[in-house]
Amino acid sequence: MDKVALTFDDGPNEPYTSKILDILSGYLIKSIFFVCGRNVEFHPESLRRIVQEGHLLGNHTHSHSRFLTVTGLALWETFKAAEVIRRITGIRPEYFRPPYGARNPFFWWYLKRKGYRVVLWDVDGRDWERPSAAELARRIVARVKPNSVVLLHDGHNTIHGDDRSPTVEALPLIIEGLMDRGYVFVRLDEL
Repeated sequence: MDKVALTFDDGPNEPYTSKILDILSGYLIKSIFFVCGRNVEFHPESLRRIVQEGHLLGNHTHSHSRFLTVTGLALWETFKAAEVIRRITGIRPEYFRPPYGARNPFFWWYLKRKGYRVVLWDVDGRDWERPSAAELARRIVARVKPNSVVLLHDGHNTIHGDDRSPTVEALPLIIEGLMDRGYVFVRLDEL
């Protein structure tokens, strides 16, 4: 069977993170949530739930700054987010996703030396454009191939309460569309 991994960035962001977790639970799917430290501080209970339900945690820096990530100055932001996550869950995430997928060779090299696995994606439904749920599902289902890593968002930077309803509404359509094509959902560490 072909595998696919769902990933969620920028959270936790309520009530959308919880709605996504409810959907994943209903389908018995595990995922990875790349979280921002500021959002973790605002929603520690959401972070605990992510872990309790068997999902992976990834570090997405503290403030989601494009400038700091592109310039490689986000190292302290990454370590600060890791400390917040560790304080709340006891876990130091081994996965890191740079905000906006920004590529800085020194930054990535240093993070890898510190034990991080830098993760990007190969399927982006561009849910940040706010497409309809049907359009978002169509975009993703059409682009997935075996071992794809799908990028979705449960938050938007560090904006609390940002409306992620289209992503929540699209998620069952994405899951069922990919299941109909024979895909099984796995955590990132199972790809």
